[in-house]
Amino acid sequence: MNAEAVKILNDLSATVGVQGNFQAERLDYADFERVLFAMVLRQNSIADEILPDYFRNENLGMLVEISKNIRARGEKIDQEILASVCDHLGLARLKENIPKQAWFTVANKNFYIKKLKERYERKIYKARLLDELRALNEEV
Repeated sequence: MNAEAVKILNDLSATVGVQGNFQAERLDYADFERVLFAMVLRQNSIADEILPDYFRNENLGMLVEISKNIRARGEKIDQEILASVCDHLGLARLKENIPKQAWFTVANKNFYIKKLKERYERKIYKARLLDELRALNEEV
């Protein structure tokens, strides 16, 4: 984790203490995903800035897609609406991934979006490189 991330997380921890499983020194990409999705519940417009593909947790990725669709219909994204849509779609299992409450702040949303986007872009880059290597092997 880079120095900027550690500073932000330590500041958060010092300001609000430990929330559930949140600990600054242990925050990882799975935590980034959970925190960012909980931020969507605080500020619905964040759904416009993220892609489901940024999330390795498939359930959170599906919830992002559902959130984007709710927002496109002009509705407010909240826990009740998400749960209702999940039930309607036959995806009740996703409800356990809906945060009980919105994240307490969106001050660091750009940090979380950047980290998840960078990871996604690295994944795409790696896939392209592997495809190129396979193509080279086939030529030989």
